[in-house]
Amino acid sequence: MTTGEVRFDRFLIGGRPAGALVRRLVPGRLSTVIAFADPSGTLLHHTSEIEYDGDPERWTSTHYTEAEHDVDVTHVNPDPTSPSVPTYADLLVVERLARVRGELYEVTALHERDGDLEPGAYRRHTENLGTPRGLTADSRVDVTSGARLHSRHWCLGGTLLASDWMGAFSFRVVSLEAALAGVPQEVADLLHHP
Repeated sequence: MTTGEVRFDRFLIGGRPAGALVRRLVPGRLSTVIAFADPSGTLLHHTSEIEYDGDPERWTSTHYTEAEHDVDVTHVNPDPTSPSVPTYADLLVVERLARVRGELYEVTALHERDGDLEPGAYRRHTENLGTPRGLTADSRVDVTSGARLHSRHWCLGGTLLASDWMGAFSFRVVSLEAALAGVPQEVADLLHHP
């Protein structure tokens, strides 16, 4: 990752463009904005800002919002020396596991919406990847939270390319315009003016 890197993902529901996911990465901070329309047409707009010291497991604070539910919460880590990972920091752990070719990483997951903590795990696979949409990937990382499969991510050489969110799918593209192609205008407006 480079200083000030911005990444864009198309966000699909039922194979149709529904929204976009934008991540901004700078040393010690990961900012995420996602906006999409669910199948009923309801607009969802979530933001996450995670501050961390070197590793996402050593997060110091999170700020999370859900505009459609008037959720606006901040969490301060009471013990940054005790590893846990905010769920919106999955990107950082998934890419590290793919890059170092680790197989399993178990850590407590923090759910930013409500502050709940539960056992989490990241498991890297190199065979039977089930790679979607003809992507070339050399690994897949499955993320569990509690006993549930939370998400599945495909990587190539340590870079996240696509994700299955267990009901939605996202894949990396080169620009915000590419991410927003075909999405409802109301969604595009949220991401052009976050």
